[in-house]
Amino acid sequence: MPDAGVAGAAAHTCPRCGTEVAASLLACPSCHALTHAEALKGLAAQAESAERGGDITGALTRWRAALDLLPETTKQHATIAQRVAGLSRQVDSGPRPGPGAPAAG
Repeated sequence: MPDAGVAGAAAHTCPRCGTEVAASLLACPSCHALTHAEALKGLAAQAESAERGGDITGALTRWRAALDLLPETTKQHATIAQRVAGLSRQVDSGPRPGPGAPAAG
């Protein structure tokens, strides 16, 4: 996917309303549809799969990438930021024994 911050990047047409949207925008200025909706769905699926598999670092990487594709004023951004904070606390608290690991002590 091209970097949205690249100078001179081509504008695209919003699939929801047909408005021309500058490549640097994260949402359509007319209908507010998220510019990177499909990429966000993919990142969310990957992050959730990583979490289910116990790969907290992988989940964090994908959730953080998703944050970069969302306007900071959206509910989605706030929700994912909270999730990133929670996962970061898990990483900071150290590894947890996985299923079948011997009990400490």
